[in-house]
Amino acid sequence: MDKLRAMGFFCRTVEAKTFAAAAQSLDMVPSALSKAIAALEQDVGFRLLNRSTRRLSLTDQGTAYYEHCRQLLQDLEEAEENGREGHTRPKGTLRVGMHPGFRFPVLIEMGRFLNEYPDLKVETVITNSPAAVLEGGLDLVIHIGRLKFFGGILADGES
Repeated sequence: MDKLRAMGFFCRTVEAKTFAAAAQSLDMVPSALSKAIAALEQDVGFRLLNRSTRRLSLTDQGTAYYEHCRQLLQDLEEAEENGREGHTRPKGTLRVGMHPGFRFPVLIEMGRFLNEYPDLKVETVITNSPAAVLEGGLDLVIHIGRLKFFGGILADGES
């Protein structure tokens, strides 16, 4: 049994609410779909669905299993999409320090950048200290002037 495929069948059945509707959307006969889900239940070791002649309902274990299956299938879909795009889209929070003289041009461009990457959030701090990376927990500092390294530690440079 292809477990991933069976999980997709199970999710489709839950969402369609009947074997007939799910089978039609999957282009298969309802009896084959029912057998695939029965095999999945056998494999996982618990009943997923309560069946009657008129209706399907999830068991408690089936509800939890459905949520996990749905998330797994969505994650797989996202991974495939990222692969097709050739890269992953950045997300999370980027903490940026910048010299006050840069704030307006950088913030204008940052707005354009964030429109392209809506899952990314940026926090900005106005600073001209390269040590802010260490002291302020910043990911990046846009600095004016020379940088000096002392024993592997970054310090403000002298011009």
